[in-house]
Amino acid sequence: MRKSNAERQKEYRKRALHDPDGLLLTRLQVMLSSSAAAALARLCDQADGIKKREIVEKAILAWAEKMGAEYEAE
Repeated sequence: MRKSNAERQKEYRKRALHDPDGLLLTRLQVMLSSSAAAALARLCDQADGIKKREIVEKAILAWAEKMGAEYEAE
């Protein structure tokens, strides 16, 4: 029996929300200015093998630490 588009999409989303180490990920969608997007692309180009997600995560966590925000893993 063929799967519907909705069934295939549901399976994809289930797989896509885990990173290669099996950690649960949360989707974040943002609109960036062209200059910020270009800066992010340059950072990825300069840092061999580092993905945009990793750069954004590190920036958020560094900012949270600077601001004194504490995070406890669920």
